[in-house]
Amino acid sequence: MEFAKNYAIKNGPIIVEANTYRYRGHSMSDPGISYRSKDEVMDVRENRDPINKVKKIIFENNVASEDELRVTLIN
Repeated sequence: MEFAKNYAIKNGPIIVEANTYRYRGHSMSDPGISYRSKDEVMDVRENRDPINKVKKIIFENNVASEDELRVTLIN
């Protein structure tokens, strides 16, 4: 986003695409299971969730242990 901001300031508009996924339905009347399976939602959560991706990178690169990360998030 910093790059996009700096680019836009110097050169004008820039497009930023952000792919998102909603784990739940739109509302109480839409539980979100009529048009996608529970397996699909679990797969997206396990393989595309940005928080889980960052946690995996942190653990793989020994930046912090799970306990250290938990303490940091709580405080």
